[in-house]
Amino acid sequence: MEINSKLQRYIAIFFEIVIYLPSYILWKTIKILPRNRNIWIFSSWFGQQYSDSASALYEYATKINQKLKCVWLLKNKALIKELRSKGVKAFYSNSIMGAFFLLRAGNVISITGYEFPLIFINGTNLYEIYHGMPLKKILRDVDFTYMPETDKKLGRLGKLRDKLKFTGVSNNFLFYENIYTVTNSDFFIPYLKQAFGIEEQRILKTGLPRCDKMFMPKNETLVEDIRKKYVGCKILLYMPTHRTSSWTGNAFNPFINEYQYDENHFLNILAEKNIVFLYKPHFHDIHALGGKKFNERFYTITNGDFNDIYDLIGQIDILMTDYSSIYFDYISLRKNVILAPFDLEDYKKTLREHYFDYNELDGVRAFNWKELLNILKNNLYRPASEEAIIKFAEYVSGDSCANLYESIIKNS
Repeated sequence: MEINSKLQRYIAIFFEIVIYLPSYILWKTIKILPRNRNIWIFSSWFGQQYSDSASALYEYATKINQKLKCVWLLKNKALIKELRSKGVKAFYSNSIMGAFFLLRAGNVISITGYEFPLIFINGTNLYEIYHGMPLKKILRDVDFTYMPETDKKLGRLGKLRDKLKFTGVSNNFLFYENIYTVTNSDFFIPYLKQAFGIEEQRILKTGLPRCDKMFMPKNETLVEDIRKKYVGCKILLYMPTHRTSSWTGNAFNPFINEYQYDENHFLNILAEKNIVFLYKPHFHDIHALGGKKFNERFYTITNGDFNDIYDLIGQIDILMTDYSSIYFDYISLRKNVILAPFDLEDYKKTLREHYFDYNELDGVRAFNWKELLNILKNNLYRPASEEAIIKFAEYVSGDSCANLYESIIKNS
């Protein structure tokens, strides 16, 4: 139902006076505080992890420039202790020290935008790197139809705030003005402009910093052990994307009859072709299998089994995924990739809409396990074409950290 102009005005007045006015005053006051451009704050995945592009850039920046004071903010107290033991300047986000650094920092590098109170960083540059190039609609473009009722309400409220041009005091980075993001290629710029609501010049053509690790990966014990046990093997990593299990509790299990899964046949093909299959479910979906399962040449892995996912994927031979943004990173390695959109039509209809036609992705496709086993048995997998690599990963070449670092220095 459309909100008429008079009711809209009353709602705006209510929000401004009762909720936003005190925050607005604080927001404007914080903006005039002096900022130290040598203080950089990093955080990742709702303040629960040391990972992704934020950790890659953190490690590069601390190594290249000792004058910088790089601080990692978290909401995970156990991880703070672990990181401090490794020399990382880690602090609790909602603490006095956390607030101090947020009020002083000149640059903030974030992944999800819900890692600390954004009201404290007005006046700084926020680099919202996000966590992947968008095939699926993100941020402002998400259709809230598919979300549970609470998320629908939040979505409507967010759209209303946007429509009424409320100030950037929300803890959602979509309402923050001085924001930058990055892209893997020019192809994604129109979608990122729309999703973030920013000008094109604020979309930096650097590639995602996390991708650098693929080009010079650190040795992963998991990979070393597998290659010792299965000499000359090919390692295939299967990483399906997130569905709605975090909303509905219904986890995605690809190993079912609906997708023509035959475990005995599958294991026989793995042995015949000397392939080791690593399955990394989304962390919301791990319980779909009733816990981790290990069979001969079939490993279910989670974050505790390796140090960094991008070090891991830099050492595998074949990537298998469906709608995950990891495709847009991995193809730059010019290694074999298999697309496995087992539930493509259902996914688009009931979960997340896509920005563009899935058929634009280049790679051998398997729509069920029978087709996948045929691909493996007959060695039909291949890398993405050079045209696809330029289209989706033009700026991914192993120097994304350096390029983003230089952009941040230039903007400081």
